[in-house]
Amino acid sequence: MLRRNWTSAVLRWAATAAALGLLMPAASRAADHRDSPRLKANLATLGNLDILDVYVFTSPANRNNTVLAMTICTDAGVLTPPFFNPTGVYDFKIENTGDTVEDLTLRFAFSPPNAAGQQSYVMVAMDVHGNSVILARGITGRNAPVRGGGTVRADMFDDPFFFDLLAFNRFKARALSGDPEAANEFLTRGNPTSNIPNNFFGGFNCLAIVLEGPTSRLLATPRSRSFGVWARTLSSAGEQIDRMARPVVNTVLIPDRFQNLFNAVTPTQDFAFRPIAVDELHILFPGTDAAHTRFNAALLLPDIMRVDLTQKVTFPNGRKLDDDVMDTILDLASQGAVTTDDVVNDSVFRTTFPYLGTPNPKAPAGPRR
Repeated sequence: MLRRNWTSAVLRWAATAAALGLLMPAASRAADHRDSPRLKANLATLGNLDILDVYVFTSPANRNNTVLAMTICTDAGVLTPPFFNPTGVYDFKIENTGDTVEDLTLRFAFSPPNAAGQQSYVMVAMDVHGNSVILARGITGRNAPVRGGGTVRADMFDDPFFFDLLAFNRFKARALSGDPEAANEFLTRGNPTSNIPNNFFGGFNCLAIVLEGPTSRLLATPRSRSFGVWARTLSSAGEQIDRMARPVVNTVLIPDRFQNLFNAVTPTQDFAFRPIAVDELHILFPGTDAAHTRFNAALLLPDIMRVDLTQKVTFPNGRKLDDDVMDTILDLASQGAVTTDDVVNDSVFRTTFPYLGTPNPKAPAGPRR
């Protein structure tokens, strides 16, 4: 159980700092993995505040429930800390009134890990008026009940993201250099034979917060049929370290020089990034027409994961664990010129809560890819 004085402290985001000296290959960056120069340069201290992906989907076990999942820590336990940051907080932001301002915040704060590596945590709901209520208390590695219905779990899992990052890095380098044939990195797979599809993230673990509860609690009114979700992390001082909703927005649409700024602002300010995203998309996919590129920038910015419950909940309308988001984004961004990275999901997902796959065995000591 959480001590009363500790609960008060984490709600103010005050705790003792802990850091691990870990190194990360420069190539490991996609979806939202290590999505800014600041995160790449401070992986030892900020790695467990780095959001990798956000998932929003209808519960396979109960169609009246929605599952929210936030993954954190690239290759957790090997390249980043194996525990949630005890000095910061993790937020799910819910927007359900049709604007870009959150109407509900679901906040998680963690204790330092004990000798067994377990952490106590508290989940707090906060509305726009500053009212807050504790909805759950738990221990990492275990399911915990949520007040009013639902279940939450914070744990280590197999990273569900899958993508040929190495091919994308080669493609992006060629495109930024002005090579009109850059897309051949995806169009000529296996020719030459070195261009073989590879899921760079296969075998990686992550930390994740998985929450399932009644969909009605995410809606503005009983008749509402839509809502939006994004996630963010804050430091002990309340500084926003990372934020994310849809995959690859910051890593692909936003140039490096603007990525720290992008992580520090809110979706309300994302309209200012649309011209930047349009320019970046034109560089990456010069064959697309201007109207199509502007449409894609408007679709992805503001960066909020929209869910329309009158439609099938699958990316880009929400996101399931096995959605091939990179194929969808490549197809959209290239106007059909590139339809796939030829990589398929490698994870074995659970059919019941918490749905993410069990973590992979700890990697042996030595250099990573």
